[in-house]
Amino acid sequence: MSLVGTYSADITPVPPVDLNGYILRFGRAEGIHDRLYAHILYVEHKGQKALLISLDILTISTDLADRLRDQISDDLGIPREAILMAAIHTHSAVGGPYLRNVGKESPQWRKEFEEKILAGSRIAKETAKEAEFYAYQTFAAVSINRRKETRGIDPYTPFVVVKSGNEMVALLINYNCHAVCLTEDNLQISADYVHYLREYLYGKFAQKFPVLFFNGGSGDIDPKKRGSFEAARFTGEKLGEEIFLALQAYSGEKFEPDLRFVSQTLEIPYGWQPSLSEAEANLREHAQRLKEAQSKEDEKIARAFYIWAEDILELVKKDRLPKSLKVQMDFLRLGKVAFLALPLEIFSSISLRLRKTFGDTHLFVVSYANGYSGYLADKVAYQEGGYEVEQWHKYAGILPQIPDAEDIFWEKVEEIKKKIDS
Repeated sequence: MSLVGTYSADITPVPPVDLNGYILRFGRAEGIHDRLYAHILYVEHKGQKALLISLDILTISTDLADRLRDQISDDLGIPREAILMAAIHTHSAVGGPYLRNVGKESPQWRKEFEEKILAGSRIAKETAKEAEFYAYQTFAAVSINRRKETRGIDPYTPFVVVKSGNEMVALLINYNCHAVCLTEDNLQISADYVHYLREYLYGKFAQKFPVLFFNGGSGDIDPKKRGSFEAARFTGEKLGEEIFLALQAYSGEKFEPDLRFVSQTLEIPYGWQPSLSEAEANLREHAQRLKEAQSKEDEKIARAFYIWAEDILELVKKDRLPKSLKVQMDFLRLGKVAFLALPLEIFSSISLRLRKTFGDTHLFVVSYANGYSGYLADKVAYQEGGYEVEQWHKYAGILPQIPDAEDIFWEKVEEIKKKIDS
């Protein structure tokens, strides 16, 4: 017997607040286009417990995710490694860590957010009832590889239906695309295309229920249509259409959510370790670039990079400059469905290979999960260069990763497989 409980908590901030995600956004949030939610799913099977949370924010900082997972684990008796919380990565919302020179997280929102997640998790457990799980697989192509259009995407779209009798209890969806239909000109709070995906499904089912959306191998993937709420509507509805058609055509694979979980540390060396003189020269270089900025756009970026250079110099002076990026990878299996949760945004090529690697399961590749530490790019990207491998760390990280980061990742994936299969 499987017990399932759900809860949807409204986590919409009250404007004015600083939205996160775009360096070239000017101005704070002016209003609310659609409400933001934390959709929570509690699962209990054969005495084992798990908790999944989908968050309508850009990212959740690692320190906040760590604290919430610890508190929920202590409060509800759920193993920490069986608690997964992931952001949908909408760029029209709050969520830390904030990009440099973009804004700051609202302390009031963060306090209320924590309270709502803890309370919602308790409610989900307390209201649990018998339910059944059905796994599906469809494909969607409303996105494009932003680095090179001919490179392709990960079109796999696994989803899980949770039902109690004839009642739809929850729907879990994994798709691989940045939530950036809305660009930096938008100053309205929104879940982007994920909002329209849910609204489409609610209309088809003539009822509302938690839709847990997990963004996957989207590090180099953007929507085909961008720049307006109509673009977001198109993307969300077309994605929803593929899911609903699959539901109509197939009965799904019923499964028991037998729980297994493992964690694995991933440590990627940084490719630059500046000396004091190099850090000082770096700061002078970016100070000059800031001085020479000709437009407000140039000035916004140059100031962000100058703040980064200040941060680097301060760390060097204190002998606290890290030599590597260290994060946790969490693998959570519920029977035939598995979740590989990473506090990174991985490239689509890596996502596709992961699905082959764990081919015996319906794999949810979950980026932006249990924290956030930037990109995991493939080796091709390091040959090409570009934002994700050359510039991102100046906006919100520390130092660039070594070009062999992908190889190190695959070594750790193999260790996860050995643990799961043993």
